[in-house]
Amino acid sequence: AMIKTSLLPFSKRDHGTAFSKNIVGGNAKDTHVRKLMIFPSIPIKFVKSIKNKANVSFNDVLVAALSQTIHDFCHHHSCPMIR
Repeated sequence: AMIKTSLLPFSKRDHGTAFSKNIVGGNAKDTHVRKLMIFPSIPIKFVKSIKNKANVSFNDVLVAALSQTIHDFCHHHSCPMIR
């Protein structure tokens, strides 16, 4: 699975359903151009400190970060799903 995931930026394209049904938003176009992006790592100690201060699970912190990222992406691309 790790190899398959690491090769995704070099694949021809993502699944076209999201783009063909305009789920992603009118401003997002599938250009078939993929770039590999590497982000700085976040120390587990930092995530655990958030978890402990919020009194939630480690998974809750990760899901909250992911959901906020998806929301920001959709807002930036005028996604009709968040209107």
